[in-house]
Amino acid sequence: RETHSGFLEGVDACRDPAASDAEVFRECARLIARDVPRTFPGEAALDPVRLRVADVLRAHAAHDRELGYVQGMCFAAAGVCMRTTSLRDARKLFEELVVGL
Repeated sequence: RETHSGFLEGVDACRDPAASDAEVFRECARLIARDVPRTFPGEAALDPVRLRVADVLRAHAAHDRELGYVQGMCFAAAGVCMRTTSLRDARKLFEELVVGL
């Protein structure tokens, strides 16, 4: 399922039911680290938001192994993180958003 650009690289590994929790989290964290810088690139003023986005997404991936992390979640998490500076509130809002889908 991997394309020449690596677009889908790691997606299955991030949700592999045969992998250990640590392996799944490590792969999700790797994908998150790759994708977060692509969220509003070139906007240095948004660096604190990107840091919260990464924290929110890693927390979500650790909490919801079934869904884990999928590409594109960065933008939803960024919207949430731009709304609040509290990491705790951002995590809660993101979980509510994901559950509501």
